[in-house]
Amino acid sequence: MTRLCTCVLILLSALHCRAEQRRASISPQQVDEIVEHLLTGLGDYVFPEIAKNLQSQIRAHQSDYRSLTDPGALAAKLTEDMRAVGHDHHLEVAFGEELGVQKEPTPAEKEHAHVFDLANGHGIRSSRRLPGNIGYVDLAYFSPDPDAGTALAAGLQLVSGTDALILDLRRNGGGSGETLRHC
Repeated sequence: MTRLCTCVLILLSALHCRAEQRRASISPQQVDEIVEHLLTGLGDYVFPEIAKNLQSQIRAHQSDYRSLTDPGALAAKLTEDMRAVGHDHHLEVAFGEELGVQKEPTPAEKEHAHVFDLANGHGIRSSRRLPGNIGYVDLAYFSPDPDAGTALAAGLQLVSGTDALILDLRRNGGGSGETLRHC
């Protein structure tokens, strides 16, 4: 009897775990909300012309997206369609706990990010004058921190009045478009 109870408990536990692994389905209305959120976000894409093309691509396939009920399949299709037009592997939609919803960072997370940015010069590796009156600014990343604009302006002030300017983005990991708003 004990063995039977143990087997039943293991079986129920396995069935419960299997049920937990199933993805939730999404409705056409939720798909529309996700697509609208994506379209709005694409408005901030770094290349405005490509952003318009990406938005057109997504709008052209919106009825196709409505037929997808699996959030993972929707994310994969949106990613595929954006990359087909944008040719940028940074473009990606991922399925997480809440597809299309970005969690607001906690005050502790914001403070940690601010301290990180301060310690890393808000992404500015160096700013200097090279021989021949050439300005050189090496940017590691674009920080979303509100102080990043001031730091970037100070770095550019060091190279103001140069005959040429090199913005070294070869090792730049990307980041936030918020940096431009703070300049």
